[in-house]
Amino acid sequence: METLVSKRTMKQIIQNDAGYLVMPDLAFSEPDEVTRQPDGTLTCECFTFTILEQECEHIAAVRSWIGNYQLPTMTQADADYYLSRLGELDAMKNENTASADLQIQRVKHWLDFENGSLDRKRQYFVEALAGWMSDSLYKTKRLVNGTLRLRTQPLTIEVIDEAMVMQDKRFVRNVPAQEKLDKASLRAHITETGEEIEGTRIEISLPKFSYTTNPL
Repeated sequence: METLVSKRTMKQIIQNDAGYLVMPDLAFSEPDEVTRQPDGTLTCECFTFTILEQECEHIAAVRSWIGNYQLPTMTQADADYYLSRLGELDAMKNENTASADLQIQRVKHWLDFENGSLDRKRQYFVEALAGWMSDSLYKTKRLVNGTLRLRTQPLTIEVIDEAMVMQDKRFVRNVPAQEKLDKASLRAHITETGEEIEGTRIEISLPKFSYTTNPL
């Protein structure tokens, strides 16, 4: 996905396939995203558009940029500034995640406490009903409030020492030798020669972008 940058308008605008990011006039303000909808209309996340339902300065800036499009330019200073904003956004995401994790832990603690009490009470009824079904020799019993079922369960067998068990040949299964695909050698061959082997599909991936930011 190509990112385009324009400085021809008063506001600096970054464009990609999702829409437009309108940079703020003040360095420490947040940028605003203008999104192009499927019908071609532009929408903005700012207060003026979402609450007042009026066309905002960000959409106006995008319209001006579209009408006066030129080849994008981006300097090293721009790149460094964008990287700093990227770091700020990552820090905000991390803070939100940490806050959410704390709330999730609190809710989980409350849920475990409340359900623990309910589960203990449930167990009294479960054991009483299961005992009644067993004593009455019922497998299925329909009642006014529902249906009870009692089913015999298979044995649970845990093999503690496999070698010892296999000394008894009744429990040994002979598996013939199997041929398996050597994916490592296949990858090495295709990477080295470029040959497309029948039965394979080669997909070339674009370079993966990554970044690191310095501490704020």
